[in-house]
Amino acid sequence: DINTTNSSAIGNVNNSYVIKVDSVTTVNVDVFKKGNNFTSGVNILDIKNVVYDDDKVLEGSLDLTNPETILTNNYGVTPYFSNVIPGTNKSIYYFITIPQSQKAGDYSTTIFIKAVETGALP
Repeated sequence: DINTTNSSAIGNVNNSYVIKVDSVTTVNVDVFKKGNNFTSGVNILDIKNVVYDDDKVLEGSLDLTNPETILTNNYGVTPYFSNVIPGTNKSIYYFITIPQSQKAGDYSTTIFIKAVETGALP
């Protein structure tokens, strides 16, 4: 729907988006995220319209864990999860804002998650 603000992704309801740091790794890791812009034919919706968080608490409420973060096209230099030990699962929740001026269509995107040894850059 156009003119939608912070609409919850379908998988948020079932806690479906989980980043698993498998126990086969021998080091703690930092986790970074980035995404491609949404596309529908020639129409584009900037990936910056997506916010992710490690809980279901959005702006305006006290956030006791990691703050919500705008998804961008680059990994950046600050990990969202830091020093994660092997065998750990981290839940992630996505919310999208669709501007009123956005053309209707079936949009798709790819979100990338990269884990590197703690202290390294992606």
